[in-house]
Amino acid sequence: MILNYLRALIALLSFFLGGYLLFDLLLAGFHWRVMVVALLCFVASHYLWPRGQGMMESDTLQIVADIIDLPYRLIALILRGVVRLGKSADDLGGIN
Repeated sequence: MILNYLRALIALLSFFLGGYLLFDLLLAGFHWRVMVVALLCFVASHYLWPRGQGMMESDTLQIVADIIDLPYRLIALILRGVVRLGKSADDLGGIN
């Protein structure tokens, strides 16, 4: 049980670091490395958040879990759209 809370704390810290890095991208100027690390922080927070076994007993923790999952879902949605766009471009035939 304590390890679940430790994983939740690490996931929250990773989420906040990703948010700070995105905020830094807006203020200090764009840099690829910062963007990649921010995206990795959001993905890490998604996978670090403990699931199942009574971890989501409170509504507050469920809301926090949903907020942590939002950036990951957005990243997955964008990547699926890019892959789908690439597949439809292959169907055109004349593009190499």
